[in-house]
Amino acid sequence: LEANGLVDSWYVSYASDADSAIAPAGISDQVVLFRSSTGAQLLVSMSDVSTYTDRLSNGWSFTVQETDLQIGDLTQVVVVRSEGGGVSSVRYIIDFSYRNFYHMVTGWDEENEMSLDYLANVARTLLAKLESAPLSNIVTYHP
Repeated sequence: LEANGLVDSWYVSYASDADSAIAPAGISDQVVLFRSSTGAQLLVSMSDVSTYTDRLSNGWSFTVQETDLQIGDLTQVVVVRSEGGGVSSVRYIIDFSYRNFYHMVTGWDEENEMSLDYLANVARTLLAKLESAPLSNIVTYHP
């Protein structure tokens, strides 16, 4: 990542311990700041099923979902499903880049409680915050 201009990254996660018809059990966002948009777009393009193969043996199935969802400059959606104890669980992952920022927005819950549309709205909200921020085309700060 440093060879591609990695500047900084952070991770935020929210988990609910209550059943909710409004929000999923958990949502997280991993943000990576690069010196230029090239690094952010490269990270989105590298996110595919092969990234998750170490977990395939644990009863999970992973697919890159074909969708017309477009958030930011480049978008990819991965769907992770598992079945256990009669419960189907799903984890939606939306990778997107906007300028020199990469976001991996993830939501998880039982499959009947979680939708890709909900997570897409979260990702669009994050994008709107980036679009309204005074960003430059290249990061000049060097930690």
